[in-house]
Amino acid sequence: MGNAESGPETKEQDSPPPPPPAAAPEAPPPPAAASEAPKTPLMTPPPIKKAKLSLLKSLKDVREPLSQEKTIEALVADEDFSNEHLDRLATSSESESSDSDDDEDRRRFELLKVLRNVFSRVGLVLWLLGFTAFYAYSAFDGSWAKGFYWTVQAGLSIGFGVLTEKSALNLWATVLNICLGAGLAGVVLADYATKVGEEKDAWRNEIMLERSLAAAGHEQHKLRKRVRLAKRMIKELEAPAPKVTDSQLRWGKIRAHVTKRRPQQGSLLPDKEKILRLKRVVWRAKLGRHGRANAFQRVKLWLRIHRQKLSVLAANFVWLGVGVVYAIAKERWSPTRAIYFAVSSLSTAGLQGIPLASKDWQYAFVGVWCLVGVPLFAAGVGELAGLFVREDCEVEARAQEWGSYGESDWDAAVGALRSDPCGNFRRHLRIV
Repeated sequence: MGNAESGPETKEQDSPPPPPPAAAPEAPPPPAAASEAPKTPLMTPPPIKKAKLSLLKSLKDVREPLSQEKTIEALVADEDFSNEHLDRLATSSESESSDSDDDEDRRRFELLKVLRNVFSRVGLVLWLLGFTAFYAYSAFDGSWAKGFYWTVQAGLSIGFGVLTEKSALNLWATVLNICLGAGLAGVVLADYATKVGEEKDAWRNEIMLERSLAAAGHEQHKLRKRVRLAKRMIKELEAPAPKVTDSQLRWGKIRAHVTKRRPQQGSLLPDKEKILRLKRVVWRAKLGRHGRANAFQRVKLWLRIHRQKLSVLAANFVWLGVGVVYAIAKERWSPTRAIYFAVSSLSTAGLQGIPLASKDWQYAFVGVWCLVGVPLFAAGVGELAGLFVREDCEVEARAQEWGSYGESDWDAAVGALRSDPCGNFRRHLRIV
């Protein structure tokens, strides 16, 4: 019995003592109170609440440069990263983003633009020299002035009919000359049509900008607030831009590289054009305030608004005047016939030509005058038509109801106008 009772006691003495309880893990220190974040300029990454690194593990584990695929995958997933992590992403993808498709397309577009300008000028020179030399020695007894005159008036389809060809070869050459000249005129008209289309889009955007600057309430209240906001935006454009750090620049590169979004129409314009566009908003508002009794101010404001188009029309009238003065001074024609000659020549009607016995310098002068004046006349007529089209577009747009204007509209408008967050906005025009 004694041995039986001592057995359990011996076992209890031989067994090791139980281990002490493990210490409780230390509680993580409370996060430091975040200091009040200063106001940051545009293109700044949003504030970070919590780092989500599900696609890229954790920031400590990221040692090697990240591939472009992982970078895009992480950013498209709308991950919230710290500024340090964004800097790492920007550094790793900076070399690859420099060779992005956007940069390549931009370089290709610039190259094609240069080649087009070169070939258009070279083609024009070759066209003039080739046909001038041919006509001079095959039809006009070596007179380069008459050859140049005939090349221009036939190629631009003016058709004065003063000089005549001598052989069938000259007739075939004139047919080819007319075809080439028609192609040249077609290129000029196509370029001008493209310009008109771009200007129409700009007009529409300008009108929409006015609508976005409108406010709720009666018309006078909306007008005053629209002018006040336009002046405020002009001041923001003319003021120096805030300093942007390298981190924010890299963030902007990543964002542009990933989203591939086209910038808004306003952001593509230079600052000078944006300021002028806003000034036109102010000028049109003032134009609406002036009554009929203030006719001088209304005319002055109207000239300010349309001065770009009116400058083309003024150049057109000046060039027509050059032809009129020449016809009166050298050809001894009456003012009526001189105007008839100038308008019919530049409009390619060709109803009045210079006399056959004119000197060589007169043939050369009329040739140069027509070569410059025909495209200029076409541009002037187009600008005049566009002026009426613009007025119709503005009247139609203003006939619609103006919308309300809030803080989000203001932020969107300012963001669209600020094209270069890291550059200094130059003071192009004085504030109205």
